[in-house]
Amino acid sequence: MDFSFTKEQELLRNSIEEFCKKEVDPYVSKWVKERSFPRDLLKKLSNIGLTGMNIPEELGGSPLDNVSQGIVAETLGRHELVAPIFLTIFGFARLLPFIVDDEVRGEVIGKLLRGELLIAGAFTEPGCGSDAAAITTRAEKLGDVYRVKGEKAFITGAPIADVFITSVVTGSSDKPHRNISLLLIEANRRGVEPYELESMASDLKGEFGGVIFDNVEVPVGNLIGMENLGFYLLMEEFNILRVLIALSSLGLAERCLEEAVKYAKQRTAFGQPISRFEAVSFRLAEHWTKIQCAKLLAYKALWLADNKKPYMAEAAAAKWYGCEEAFSTVNDVIQTFGAVGYTKDYPFERIFRALRGLLIGDGTSDIMKLIISRVLFGKGYSP
Repeated sequence: MDFSFTKEQELLRNSIEEFCKKEVDPYVSKWVKERSFPRDLLKKLSNIGLTGMNIPEELGGSPLDNVSQGIVAETLGRHELVAPIFLTIFGFARLLPFIVDDEVRGEVIGKLLRGELLIAGAFTEPGCGSDAAAITTRAEKLGDVYRVKGEKAFITGAPIADVFITSVVTGSSDKPHRNISLLLIEANRRGVEPYELESMASDLKGEFGGVIFDNVEVPVGNLIGMENLGFYLLMEEFNILRVLIALSSLGLAERCLEEAVKYAKQRTAFGQPISRFEAVSFRLAEHWTKIQCAKLLAYKALWLADNKKPYMAEAAAAKWYGCEEAFSTVNDVIQTFGAVGYTKDYPFERIFRALRGLLIGDGTSDIMKLIISRVLFGKGYSP
């Protein structure tokens, strides 16, 4: 067993840490105060090669293995990297090499590599979320185009996205999972109508919303993968994305924990630092331990994926346990800071709200437990 990262991976971590200290940390409060979304940050990430880490070399990318991507996710997470950019570079860029048409694929990937493409994943609908096969958005094939009609909701980055990777019904099988395809739909097409939704964590304009597709005509070359097999491609993507979201959350929680430790050594009550009270120090010690456990689980899931071994249960466990622990940690960090931690003078309240959303997005904790149960008990003995 080897729990160390390679020299190259440590250099990667250090370089991203330095990038974030220079390009992210000084501006987060300003972005939130102005509710301005930093599109230029995507360009800066492209300059250090991160927008191409899910793109094969033959398509111009600079691919990273899954464990290395976990390091990137954890490190960026420590610095509150905004959600639409996170999902662009980690989540949905993985699907772009599967675009059917060579010209479309080359154009879209080129924009991604130059930091000019913000991707939204349009899968959830007003009437269905966890049951991803129950969608009603339909794409009717008419010659060389699909005509798409329906609505997607609760989408990260919907109002500001350049393209939507969208799940649509294209088949007529009695098994819903075998009727779903994935389409790349450009936001500037006629009939695409994005809208904004206010959420608990809508600190930046355009971070959250939905989109209506009103008889949008999309070329058949915009198909991603094989027709009617998009559900399976999407679920494989979610497995990795869930682990990366967990690591991002844990990185953020660990940084908050470090701030709480510093504060507990400085803040005095009853004539001594509050760190000397076990109610404070034990609480933070427990969270430090649980964060380490969660990170080990997440990196094991990524290692399994890199080594072509089954990892579905580990990925689900990493998402559930990692995000729950990150949320719990920040809750107790606020408790450690007391009244001042509850104010907007500190970032913990917005971090708390953001982490709450991750207990829902890309698979709720309940759905993660369902996945684990199905692997653990097998078909016919699980929920």
